[in-house]
Amino acid sequence: MRSPILQTVLFWTLTAFLVLAWFGGGPTVDGTATDEWLMVFALIPLLLSATLLLFYVPPSGWMRCAIVLALLVPLVPLLQLVSVPEGFWHLSTYRTGVTADLDAAGVSAGQHAWSLWPEATARALFSLLPALACFLGALALGHERAHRLVPIALGLVLANLVFGLFQVGLPPESGMRLYTDNGTGIGGVLMNGNHQGTALIVGMLLSLGLCARERRMGNDLGHSHGIKSTAYATAALACLAAVALTGSSAAMVIALVAFACAVFATGLLSVGRIRRSRRGKASGVAVLAVLVLGLISAQGWMNLEKTDALRYQLARETAELGLRHAPMGSGAGTFVDAYAQSASLLFQRGEYINHAHNEFAQWWFEAGWPGLALILAVLALLVTCGWHLLWGKQRDPVAVACWVAVLAVLAHSWVDFPLRTLSQMSMTALLAGIVVSAAATHGPRTTPAEAASPAIEQA
Repeated sequence: MRSPILQTVLFWTLTAFLVLAWFGGGPTVDGTATDEWLMVFALIPLLLSATLLLFYVPPSGWMRCAIVLALLVPLVPLLQLVSVPEGFWHLSTYRTGVTADLDAAGVSAGQHAWSLWPEATARALFSLLPALACFLGALALGHERAHRLVPIALGLVLANLVFGLFQVGLPPESGMRLYTDNGTGIGGVLMNGNHQGTALIVGMLLSLGLCARERRMGNDLGHSHGIKSTAYATAALACLAAVALTGSSAAMVIALVAFACAVFATGLLSVGRIRRSRRGKASGVAVLAVLVLGLISAQGWMNLEKTDALRYQLARETAELGLRHAPMGSGAGTFVDAYAQSASLLFQRGEYINHAHNEFAQWWFEAGWPGLALILAVLALLVTCGWHLLWGKQRDPVAVACWVAVLAVLAHSWVDFPLRTLSQMSMTALLAGIVVSAAATHGPRTTPAEAASPAIEQA
């Protein structure tokens, strides 16, 4: 049994950190010491209290696997800081040229850290601590108490939406505009509209999960759907509508698909309900209409091939250059300088290439084969968690919504870099911790047939 005192301390510590990180960790590059103070906060009170609580009550075998996997993430940049012999250094074709340059400068090759810029890799290592602390914190809190953080996360998203809409009406030189070059200006405390789009998708999905929970509780008690259920549904639709205002093409498409998937996955709508009632049929037609009309509209006013062609080419070139830095990558945090030294003429025209605009390609570039193996392991964990949640003994709509939200963030990471911001990285890690905790609590049924029948007929 978990210590109630430690749980209470961890809950409020995690809540305070989420609020501070959300309103202080929006930029990917911050000229102030805000990110550093947040890292200290994550390392001392948050990570410490989460670790104490996990030691107080050892987690299950399933959760231990997730914890080991989480600890392997910062282990990759840590290994890149270890000095390696010259023979291992030459396994990378890129480092052969670096060695030649060092010899020409009269510097002995000897032993070097694998990272091309150890200081940047050390900073990248510390930047992972907030996400690790949030993930372990959600696991340590336990299934029920961690769920209480979901409305708080939703509140942060909605507060930022209100602030972003407020900023739109301000003159460009207003001091309330935190960033002067963030496109539509609707990002609020986030750097740009793409990141706001990711946040709104998360808010939409969390709203759907909370709405489904309220509807289920009302049905179990024999009550009609109350104010909370209506409020959450309204918040979900507001977030979905606001995604279009961000100007993010990928976010709009992901939001529409995620909305349709979450409506069924959380149990708000089911095949059985569509078959049984007219209201169910009408709801099914409405969801289908939103999906189809939304995708058609998005295709009409967003030319993905034209607007995002350079992003796709950048990601493809990053993946190809990653082969030169294999087996262990260029070093976490070294992308900007390492890519600039090898980029094609297309990307050497004076523009500042800050990210690959594809988290997977950039992680491969910076972390090599260990990073790629870690990505596959994380995806396998998420798929397994999804199976446990969807076909478990009792479907948890909030945890399912968190699971879809994590997948949506990863999907947007294919064309952008939301996880490079401390705020969204921390919130996504928290949601992932809730998913793992819920999956460990609600194990799968013994047979697929047992699981499929109630899932299809669930109202």
